[in-house]
Amino acid sequence: MNSRARVTESLGFRYLLSAYWWDEARFSAADVVESLLDHHLELEGLLRFFIAGIMQGSRQDDDICGQDYRTTIREIILGQYAEAEVICPFELYPESPYYGPVEGKQTFLDLANRAKEADFLIAYLPEASMGTAIEMWQAYGAGARILSISPMAENWVIKFLSDQVFATMEEFAEFIASDGPANISPGR
Repeated sequence: MNSRARVTESLGFRYLLSAYWWDEARFSAADVVESLLDHHLELEGLLRFFIAGIMQGSRQDDDICGQDYRTTIREIILGQYAEAEVICPFELYPESPYYGPVEGKQTFLDLANRAKEADFLIAYLPEASMGTAIEMWQAYGAGARILSISPMAENWVIKFLSDQVFATMEEFAEFIASDGPANISPGR
């Protein structure tokens, strides 16, 4: 459940949808709820970012690709959204490439579910990653905004699931620093 859904449920906005206290001539129920949610999320700093990205890629051994990009992305996000929650799979499960089948599957499924709970999924893809593609799909289905950092802008997963694609980390950093996520419309 992403932040918007958590706030909606926790504040009992289901009641507001059935209430008739607003002037229907001026505001729709959706406008009122959207405005209240935006204001509450802004006040509470509840934005949740999920850092998806290559871990094993196309490797055929149990080693992993460099993970330094995760620290960079975290710093970029927290530089603009200091109160945000940043979820990093590598921090949660640093030894995951070495897990056995049962623990590995549990970890894989847990991360796919955590991706669904994000408001924004940041996908770092210098090359294809099946795990990241699944996390993107899960987040997309749950309504999260997807920001991809990749030279593969024509890859269908990146092209069709991303709200924005950046060729470089620098472009992504500029977007975040300019409060770009606030300008991504909530509807697809």
